[in-house]
Amino acid sequence: MPNREKIIASRLFKFIEEHNIIPDSQAGFRRNRSTTDQLFHFLQDTSTHRIKGHHTIAAFFDAEKAFDGMWHEGLLLKLRKYNIPIKLTRWISSFQSHRSTSFKIGSSFSSPLKITTGAPQGSTISPILNILYVGDIPQPDNDCTKISQYADDVAIWTNHIHPFRAEEYLQQYINRIHE
Repeated sequence: MPNREKIIASRLFKFIEEHNIIPDSQAGFRRNRSTTDQLFHFLQDTSTHRIKGHHTIAAFFDAEKAFDGMWHEGLLLKLRKYNIPIKLTRWISSFQSHRSTSFKIGSSFSSPLKITTGAPQGSTISPILNILYVGDIPQPDNDCTKISQYADDVAIWTNHIHPFRAEEYLQQYINRIHE
């Protein structure tokens, strides 16, 4: 199974890179990208605007237990939306749906329970599925607002000459994400 999973992960990653499915703002689990790059981009942008006399307002988000909370049906809907090849989508569906768990209570085990959310920790394909799952965050619609993502971590900031305007742009974008 692990070899097949690596092959599927490689094909899926190649497809999403070739079709620009993941926005440039997402650096998580991507070749030649790192948290350092994202931090540099943030610092460079805010420094450039500070020199111009602009104010920066930022918000940082971390999706708690993102791998555990991935809704399987929601992921499949997104794979279809991204036009992921049907063979890959079917394999991912099977990979996600044939999972169960049981609990040990004393010396007895519970009946198996079907798992309908989450991605297996340590799996080769789980990080790719995660960035596809969170990858459809809308991109900013103005020049003042910037976004930087690393997997499920998101930094959003706005630069503006007027601090209240920067705050307004930031809040508008956050509201858009939550819609």
